[in-house]
Amino acid sequence: MFRSKKRLLALGLTAVISLSSATALYASPVIKTLRAQYMGIKFSYNGKIVDPGNQEPFVVDQTTYVPIRMVGELFGKNVQWDGINKLISINDTVDQTLVQKDLEIIQLKAEIESLKQQLEAAKKQTPPTQTENKNTSKISLSNLEDDINEDYGKLKGVVFDIYLSGDSKEIEIEMETDLYRYKDYWDKLSEKDVEKHLEKICKAIWEVYDKAKIVGDLYDIDEREYVLEFSTDSRKKLTVEYVNKLDLSKLEYELDDRYEHYLSPYIYLSLDIKGDEEEIEYYLNVDYSWYYREWDDLDDEQVKTLMGKIYDDIKKAAPNATSIEGYIYDTSRKSVIAEYWRTESGNAVFLPYY
Repeated sequence: MFRSKKRLLALGLTAVISLSSATALYASPVIKTLRAQYMGIKFSYNGKIVDPGNQEPFVVDQTTYVPIRMVGELFGKNVQWDGINKLISINDTVDQTLVQKDLEIIQLKAEIESLKQQLEAAKKQTPPTQTENKNTSKISLSNLEDDINEDYGKLKGVVFDIYLSGDSKEIEIEMETDLYRYKDYWDKLSEKDVEKHLEKICKAIWEVYDKAKIVGDLYDIDEREYVLEFSTDSRKKLTVEYVNKLDLSKLEYELDDRYEHYLSPYIYLSLDIKGDEEEIEYYLNVDYSWYYREWDDLDDEQVKTLMGKIYDDIKKAAPNATSIEGYIYDTSRKSVIAEYWRTESGNAVFLPYY
């Protein structure tokens, strides 16, 4: 409500806060006659109207005055008047509840630290049983795998999945990555970058299994081939070999897709490859009872050529193989109906039984 009436007041002001000035003045007591105007001024704090009670703000010479105690306490301050020294003191209030809580937290932390020290001392004095040792090793290896994946599962953009197996004497590390997905990052890595990363992984393992020998490899899940193998010796020296390890399952998949309709669009063939890097056998599977008419239209040279192409592809992928033998297998009668191999001089031998 606006009050138009002006009042003449003789005001002995000891403390006011001015909205137009923040300067504190110290002077000898002076009595002045001021013309104050009460205009029904409202006071809002954080969007809420504050009732000033009988301390209504007023205007003198275009300057608005409000009670300093009311304003200070709204802001959580402690306001005091020192009549002897003519001094207004405004101080931060201290929440004694919070102080007590802080003291309790400090005390609890001290108790926790003391209990930790007691627990560590008890562990050193009480040796674990054999069963406990075994369980601890298993748990430690599993936890270690999680820690290593978290700390070393990424190298400059290349992401690895790392798997650990073994025991305290020898630990095997199997690392997998997708070099198609991370090709750009992988190409920027040097051999030194990779080897340093492997050394960090080994050191992390030795922190738990100090005497363990470490062997491992890195496998590209896109090309389905091994990229490198590594191992450590008794002096904890790391040796890394970059290899293209033969993956027969990948080779089988590629050749099966390549030759499934090679002889005729009407004859379906499938391929199985078995063995290792030195001795390999491949089986060209056909349901002869189903395709016998189409098969009888073929001549032996066509079939021999196909067996020779598969032989050459396998030899290219496994150059160290000392024995490669091929067979045509009739899935309906579950029997071999042809054989293929090469002599030491390189001559092809094809023996059909159909």
